[in-house]
Amino acid sequence: MKNSRVIMLFMLLFVLQASAQHRLDFDSKIKQVNVFFNQALVERTSTLNLGPGSYQLVFGKLSPFLIANSVELKVPNGVVIQSVTTQKVGSGKEAKPQEIQLLEDSLERVNNELFLVQADLESLQLQRELLLSNKQIGGANGLKAEELEDVLGIYSAKLAEFKNSKLRLAQTEINLIKQGDALTQLLAQYTQRNLSLNQEIIAIVVVEKAVVNAPMALKYMVSEVNWMPIYDVRVNKIGAPITFVLKANITQSSGEDWQDVRLNVSDVDVHSQAVMPTLEPYFLRFEQPRVYKTMEGTYGGSRMDEPRLMEMMDSAVTTNLTYFTPPEIFRTPTGINFETSVPYSIPSDGRSHQVELTRFELPAVFKLMTIPKLDERLFVNTAVQCNDLLNQISAEANIYYEGSFTGAGYINRQENDTMLFTLGQEKRVVVKRSKISDQSSKSVFGGTKREKSLWQIQIINTSSEAIEIEVLDQVPVSNDKEIEVKVLQTGGALHETESGKLSWKLKLLPKQEQKLRFEYEISYPSGRLLNLF
Repeated sequence: MKNSRVIMLFMLLFVLQASAQHRLDFDSKIKQVNVFFNQALVERTSTLNLGPGSYQLVFGKLSPFLIANSVELKVPNGVVIQSVTTQKVGSGKEAKPQEIQLLEDSLERVNNELFLVQADLESLQLQRELLLSNKQIGGANGLKAEELEDVLGIYSAKLAEFKNSKLRLAQTEINLIKQGDALTQLLAQYTQRNLSLNQEIIAIVVVEKAVVNAPMALKYMVSEVNWMPIYDVRVNKIGAPITFVLKANITQSSGEDWQDVRLNVSDVDVHSQAVMPTLEPYFLRFEQPRVYKTMEGTYGGSRMDEPRLMEMMDSAVTTNLTYFTPPEIFRTPTGINFETSVPYSIPSDGRSHQVELTRFELPAVFKLMTIPKLDERLFVNTAVQCNDLLNQISAEANIYYEGSFTGAGYINRQENDTMLFTLGQEKRVVVKRSKISDQSSKSVFGGTKREKSLWQIQIINTSSEAIEIEVLDQVPVSNDKEIEVKVLQTGGALHETESGKLSWKLKLLPKQEQKLRFEYEISYPSGRLLNLF
C-alpha cells in the first residue's frame, strides 16, 4: 500500500512538471546542408530568448524522412537539455487514389515481365556460347564434304535463330524499360505533390539563467538524397593543358526545399560498413584441372595504342611536368569534402541539380593515331598524369574538343599515374585502306595453297598545316606449324614479329598525300579451311 502511494506521488509530480513546461514553437531556417552519396546532414539555426524555467522546444514542419537517431541540438551556455524526441504529426500522405494504386500494380507487372525477358536473354546468350564453344566436329578423320555442308547448315540456321530471338527479346526489353520509366515518373509526381512536412523534434530543456538572442543549432540526417559526380574534360587545342571540371548532380526528395544554403558535398558513403575484415586460415587442397573455352572477341571503333602512348608520356611529360595548385579541398581519413563558396537553392523536386565542385588543369601529351583496318578515321589521343582527385573519384566524363562535344567516357581509378583519352576525330586528314586486287593472288602447288595479299593505306592531309600522325596495321601471325606467314614488304613500317603489328610515324606537309603498302604471303595445306583475315 505504501509503495502504491509512492508511485502515485511520483506520477503526480511528473504531471505537474510537464504542465509547468512552456511549449515554444520555433521557426528555424536551413543554413547549411552536407550532402553525402545517399543521405544529407541538414543544419538549421534559430535564436533563443528565454528566462529561467523549464521549456518544451518544438521544431515543426520537418522532413518525413528525418532519421530519428541522428538528431543533434546545440544550445547556449546556461541551458541544459533533458531529452530530445521526434514524432510524426498526421498521416504524412493523403489517401491513395485508385488511379495511383493501378499505377503501382502496373509498375510491378512491368518489372516482373522485364525480369523474365532479361532472364531469357541470359539463357539465349549461354546457349549461343555453348554452341560456338563446341566447334570440333567429325573426330580425327574429319567429315565428308556433304556432311560438313549439313553441319554448317545446322550451325547457320541455329545462329540465325539466336539472332532473331535476341532481336525480339531486346526490343521487348527496351519497350518494358520505357514503360517502367514512365510509370515511375508518374508515381514520383504523385509523391512530390502529396508529401507533407509531418515530422517534428521536441526538446525538453531547463534554463538556469536568462539567455538573450542566443544562437541555437539543430542538425539531423535525412534520406531520399543522393549525388553523383561527373567530369567535363575540355581541350581547347592540341598542345594546351586539359581542363577538368568536377561537378555534382544532386537529387533530393526529402520534402524540405534548400533555399540559399551553404552546400558541402562529400564522397563518403554513410551506408558503407566500416568494419575491418579478419584473416582466416587458408587451407591448401588439391583440385581437378579446369579447361576454359573462350570465344575470340572482335573490337572496333577508336582504340589507342596504349603501351606506345604510355611510353611517349613517360619520356615527354614526367621529366618536364609542372603540377597545378589544387583548390581548397578538405580531405579526411575517410573521404573528400568540397565546400562551396556561394549559396545554392535545391528544391525537393526529385530532379537533378548540377553544382560545380572544382576545376583544375593538367599538362598533356597529344598524339594523332589511326587504325584503318578497324576504323578509317584519324583520332586525337592524349595522355595526362593523374592527380589525387582523379585517382579517388571515379565518374562519367563528357569530353569537349575545340568547343564541341565529341563523346562520353569514364574516369576510373588508375593502376598507374597515366590516364588516356580519345578526344575525337581529326577531320582534316583523309585515310583509306584498300586491297590491291590485281597484285594479290591465290595459287595451289601440290598439296600447298598460297595466298598473297597486298594492302595500301592512302593518307591525304587536306589542311594548311603540317601534321604528325602514327598509323597502325598488322599482318597475320601463325601459331600452327602447318601455317606459314611470310612478310614480303612492310613499306617502311616498324614490324613486331610476335604480334604482327605494323606502325608508321609520318609527318605530312600541307596538302600532301602519302601511300603506305605492305604485303604478305600465307601457305597452308590445300585441304584445310583457314579463318578469314
